[in-house]
Amino acid sequence: MRALDLLSGEAFEEHVAVRFRSLGYRVKLTPNGSDFGADLVLEKAGARTVVQAKRWKKDVGVKAVQEVVAAKAHYRAQHALVVTNSRFTAQAIQLARSNGVELWDRDRLARELTGAAVEADSATNSSPANPVCPRCSAPMFERHGPRGRFWGCSRFPECRGTVPA
Repeated sequence: MRALDLLSGEAFEEHVAVRFRSLGYRVKLTPNGSDFGADLVLEKAGARTVVQAKRWKKDVGVKAVQEVVAAKAHYRAQHALVVTNSRFTAQAIQLARSNGVELWDRDRLARELTGAAVEADSATNSSPANPVCPRCSAPMFERHGPRGRFWGCSRFPECRGTVPA
């Protein structure tokens, strides 16, 4: 979890996307700044889920829940989820319950990521669907460059670790 705390907000969203892809979801990252309240749109078995991903140091409040509720309607989704590396305020929990929004706090996220590690190759704690950086062990994300696809470290530019795709 410490590695997640060091990610940028955008890298955290990409990390969450990688996890859902490994669970068999089709994942679309929404454009920054014009996402209508959803960072990710997931699809699996004909159901759509909108996800608000918050990599924060403080507790996540009602605004994140309000945003994902609006996104659920905008994207015509059946489910809504807010994922954070932090915790939720009491008001956010109450609002989520009354609107059918699922919340993944730090503890739930850690359990979900532990599931990813169990599925991964035990020698390297990575898998083809979710590799870790060979230099710093941070999550890696699929990137596209002038020479094609590759995996790049989520801590870029601090770490420049890459792996061929």
